[in-house]
Amino acid sequence: MKNILIFFLPLFFLLFFLFGKVETAYAAGQSEPSGKLATQAILLSPTPRVNEIQACTNQLETFLQKQGPKLAPYAHSFAQEADINGLDCTLVVAISGQESAFGRLPSAPYNAWGWCGIPACGFSSWEEAIRTVSQTLGDKYCKRWNACDPATIGPHYAADPNWPYKVSHFMKKIKATKVKATAKMSLTI
Repeated sequence: MKNILIFFLPLFFLLFFLFGKVETAYAAGQSEPSGKLATQAILLSPTPRVNEIQACTNQLETFLQKQGPKLAPYAHSFAQEADINGLDCTLVVAISGQESAFGRLPSAPYNAWGWCGIPACGFSSWEEAIRTVSQTLGDKYCKRWNACDPATIGPHYAADPNWPYKVSHFMKKIKATKVKATAKMSLTI
């Protein structure tokens, strides 16, 4: 029993010290944590990638609303899947612009990318389609063939030799889209 107490007592104090500090700092209203607490606070704060995904989501949503709102509700899915698969966040949307007028003329159910060639295959949802297209572009095209932009994807993806220029044009239009600034409110008590 004494050996167990000797083992667990220091562990208990270490855990109490670490977690007790976190609670004490927040209870005291400390706004700028330091030391170990700062490291924990940094891990809990939004990362630059989260901010980039949100900025891309806002830009895609604004752009897609102007093209017809069919794909606009999925802007976050496009941005998140691009981030996960190492793609430019405008690429999959731009391809949908070239292949189906941004989902207005899909080649099969939920297929805005002409996926599977002719006849095109369908998907069960827009989320599944966005995930599948993004994963395939990331894994097969970008990682395996080092084809990560329209110029290098085009020869594998489309028979039209002007496809890369058309997709690049849509990517530039998306990136040039102005997003309305959102007002931030803060409340100090």
